[in-house]
Amino acid sequence: APLAARSCSPKIGNMLAGGGYDLRGALIKITMLVDNLTIGPTVLPWNWGVMIPATLLLLWLAWRFVASTDADVASLRPVTLAFLFLCVLAMLAAPALTSSRYWLVLLIPVSIALAGGLLSITSPQWRAVGAIGLVALAAYGLCNLYTQRQYQYMELVDDWRELAEMTRQMAEPGDEVWTVMGPFQYYYGPGSICVREWRDEPGAAKKRIEATGADRVFVQYSPLSGHYLGINFTSRGRDAGAELAKLGFECQWQEHYHRDPDFAIKRKLLKGRELSEFRHVLELWERDGAEG
Repeated sequence: APLAARSCSPKIGNMLAGGGYDLRGALIKITMLVDNLTIGPTVLPWNWGVMIPATLLLLWLAWRFVASTDADVASLRPVTLAFLFLCVLAMLAAPALTSSRYWLVLLIPVSIALAGGLLSITSPQWRAVGAIGLVALAAYGLCNLYTQRQYQYMELVDDWRELAEMTRQMAEPGDEVWTVMGPFQYYYGPGSICVREWRDEPGAAKKRIEATGADRVFVQYSPLSGHYLGINFTSRGRDAGAELAKLGFECQWQEHYHRDPDFAIKRKLLKGRELSEFRHVLELWERDGAEG
């Protein structure tokens, strides 16, 4: 633990020394992480009717945990807080680790803290209020989860099956279906190929077209809220189109699907985060001079 703290601290110091923007960004990252681990990613941050009481409830339980005089709770407190602190340092020092998908392990100390806070409430009535509040918060988040509402990250509810079936109905015998998205390829089946890595394989598109003799190619890609694993899917999809253009193909049309209903307010309030109004792009490329 001391070694981890020493290795992280210079990077954090350099980041925070850069000025208000870096400090603001660090605070936003920490806030979003805490929000995702407690209230959850299926409650939009500006849903004040839920966020305000939920925040007050969580702060109350956190304080009860930190100030607890219960021997069992107190014995868990140093390890729990140290683990949380070191993980936050690691997140700030390594931006690639910011995504909440890498931080599910933090649900363990967070759950310990919330449970410890509840156990530290001596009044049975107030303890019941705290427990009911947590259950209500979890139930609201689960309701949004299953009804697909208020998602902070729309890529979690992509309907790949519908998109694949829609593309399959438009494709004709002899057409090629290219994608840079693994889930699309899975739902479309053997008739599609993933071209995500063709950027590193010069001439791959030309070889494929020469081998198949296709005159029409569907290209599918999906802009994500951020670049998953450092891959810019939009760029990879456009690269595929650029290769087709070199081979004498022209883009006949480009359609966008699955609009994020909260895009406008997300763009306004979630500044500094990459967002996409539409989840999916589908293009049809046709060889110049080919019969439609």
